[in-house]
Amino acid sequence: SPFGSFLLLQRLETLSLRIEKHAGEYKPARFPKNCPCCGTELKKKNEEHVDFFCNNPICRDKLIARFFNFTHVMKINGFSDATVGKLIHHGYLKDFGDLYSLVEHKEKLSLLERMGEKTVTNLLNNLEKSKDVELARFLAALCIPNVGLKVARIICEKYPTIEGLKSATVENFSEINGIGEQIAQSIFTAINDPSDISYNAFHKLHPMMRFVKTETGEKLKGKTFCITGKLSEPRESYENKIRFASEHQRNKYCIIQNLLFLRHPRPNIVIRHISRHIKLTNSNVPYAFIQVSKI
Repeated sequence: SPFGSFLLLQRLETLSLRIEKHAGEYKPARFPKNCPCCGTELKKKNEEHVDFFCNNPICRDKLIARFFNFTHVMKINGFSDATVGKLIHHGYLKDFGDLYSLVEHKEKLSLLERMGEKTVTNLLNNLEKSKDVELARFLAALCIPNVGLKVARIICEKYPTIEGLKSATVENFSEINGIGEQIAQSIFTAINDPSDISYNAFHKLHPMMRFVKTETGEKLKGKTFCITGKLSEPRESYENKIRFASEHQRNKYCIIQNLLFLRHPRPNIVIRHISRHIKLTNSNVPYAFIQVSKI
């Protein structure tokens, strides 16, 4: 549809939409040349990319997004977009390390709008609790390109210490099953290249952390879980419940090969069908089927 025109849509029984009427004066779309937040010229990362990016490392919207990702992955409650934006505006937050320096400004923070003493105290308590963290979660929180929590756990299974991560090369990372060259280069650059945006955060924060060592539970290791029924929580929450739910050893870290989610009015029939299929094709594959209501 031309930019600036109007469409009249009809909702069909199949829940799809059909264009009934098109009206309005044609206006050619103009692609923005500058970032709508900071005004920095938009550029491609390289000629292979079709998307344009704001390369300003202190762009306010980019900072808010990075801080939101960090606090979300680290499970630090209380840092909404509005709260982070307010702290950035008043100069308290520039990088991730500044989060753990907020305790030095406790009295001043209490004077900010909608930031009473109780709110500030809760934020600081949550920050202190977040220092007891799994190494993989810390790594995933640093906004390293292509490195989320799942990838970080695969890496930290091979290199479970900070010293191991520092000593690993690109070739070492790429040798890990499930880690390609692009991810290997991203993680290596974040740890070893001072010009990378995640480098300072990694080296500044890891001495503050109290990394929680997790043991590997053999009871559920290598099994594939099929989750059925109505999902009332995000998928990640069920995955975490299974990861830390060893039958006889509570809170043991379990490595799951695959996690299947089924949406079916009669999931037990699907389970029986899959079970028969697995037995016919490969009787050595260990599968476990658990309904959501039983987790």
